[in-house]
Amino acid sequence: MSMSLTSFPVELIDQIVDGVDNPERLGTLNNFALCSHTFNSFVTPHLYSHISLPYTKGQESYDDLQTNFKHLRPFTKLMLENPYLASLVHSFTLRPYFYTPEYDMYGEEDEEKSRRETSENEDSPRVVVEDVFRSAIKASAHSEREEAAWLRALEDGYNDDAVLALLLPALPNLRRLDLMLSFPSKYYWRMLERAAKNEKPFDTNPAFPALTDIMNTDWDTKHGMSCDALARYLALPAVKSIYAHLVGDSGGSELATLPSASSRVTHLELREADVPGPYVKDMLRAIATLKTFIYEKGWGHFSYEPWTIPDIETALVPHRSSLENLWLDWADDDGSGRTYWAAMAEDLSPISLNHFKILKHVRIAMTFIFDLTPEMNSVNEGTNETEKDFQKEETTALIQRLPPTIEKLHIAHTNQHVRLLLSSLRLLLSQREQHTPRLRELSFDAAFHGDRYHFGHDVDEVEGLAEEKGVILEMFDTTEVVGKLGLGMDGDIPMELERGYGTLAFQKIEPKRKDNRD
Repeated sequence: MSMSLTSFPVELIDQIVDGVDNPERLGTLNNFALCSHTFNSFVTPHLYSHISLPYTKGQESYDDLQTNFKHLRPFTKLMLENPYLASLVHSFTLRPYFYTPEYDMYGEEDEEKSRRETSENEDSPRVVVEDVFRSAIKASAHSEREEAAWLRALEDGYNDDAVLALLLPALPNLRRLDLMLSFPSKYYWRMLERAAKNEKPFDTNPAFPALTDIMNTDWDTKHGMSCDALARYLALPAVKSIYAHLVGDSGGSELATLPSASSRVTHLELREADVPGPYVKDMLRAIATLKTFIYEKGWGHFSYEPWTIPDIETALVPHRSSLENLWLDWADDDGSGRTYWAAMAEDLSPISLNHFKILKHVRIAMTFIFDLTPEMNSVNEGTNETEKDFQKEETTALIQRLPPTIEKLHIAHTNQHVRLLLSSLRLLLSQREQHTPRLRELSFDAAFHGDRYHFGHDVDEVEGLAEEKGVILEMFDTTEVVGKLGLGMDGDIPMELERGYGTLAFQKIEPKRKDNRD
């Protein structure tokens, strides 16, 4: 007797669908859904669970719309019309940046004038705004004037920002949001501000009750993502992880208004950021229990703000009992590893981490944990007596400033102080049992120029000590760039960038063979 697929146990069919549930097999899932009503009921939740709209700039237009994402508007219409399908969306991605007309950088006073000027210069067709969009705008707008402007934005037919602000609140079970924003993204940020303040349309419906992960990169290196925007993310009720790229100094007053320990965020990542010290303190004060903090000082042109290393240390004080992972570094602009951002700091006093109770994983620029003054950063290692005396005094610094709970340590941007670092690592490894008994992984990057002995045979001694103590040692050559790191402490979360350099990944120095040891 033959057996049809529809007679399979429900659990087995669900496992089959799970096996083909990935972006590269959406066509297969779609065909499966068309086989029967039974299969459709199994497949539909998988089809809508992870939505990533493709970038379509330069392709054939959709109903004469000027847009970077021709599917955004029809998808939003579908979600507004079908709450069941909207409830199935758990992850939403829109990359690269969405389209925002230039006139949206104007204030509301000048917006209508700018629209008239745009219409005079461009023969742009008017697009019919369906009733479902009109209803959504009426439910969200705070005034007749705002409602009219929002409708006009959709009539113009080329404002992804205005459409996105209507879509996201319609996704009640959204867990992960991945966006690349463009300046000024007015409607999106306005919607988030209202979510943070529980204002209409979030006065009767909870604001993003399931949203736990936000990945926000920015297309604009001049302005970047504002600190006020970051405050709105921190204020959302369920958010636990924020991955932000190109955060600038514009705004910031909203951070100061956040209640202490009110945010549930446990992972805060700011890459290529330039946030003033007081704003860092405000944002960390608002977090109840921080487990991972990644702050990569940015190189971009959007802001040049005063900051100090003690600013960061002070801001982290409330989290000494909860912080497990810490990344403090600055972004490379060309792979040279120069101390550009370190020189921008007003105070280079090193940070001390020995008061943190459960800190396990640290990635830190050498300048931030060693007492390297600007004068010491400007001389070549070992070229004068001052430098030699300084090296003797500072060799013990690493042991003194690391917590006994450390398990994994990476020292970045060693620059011209590699011999000081090697001396410090020898001492750290030789006294591992007394000071850092849990240390199991150790790594650093330096300009080896393709030669593991560029800094002499001290490398062999450190490598031998590491092997003796059961510590995995890895070394990376900053003169050989092999790619870019992603997000997260291990750089293993993919991140697509249109602007900025990202965090460079370097060639690993091969360990010396055991049978070749002298």
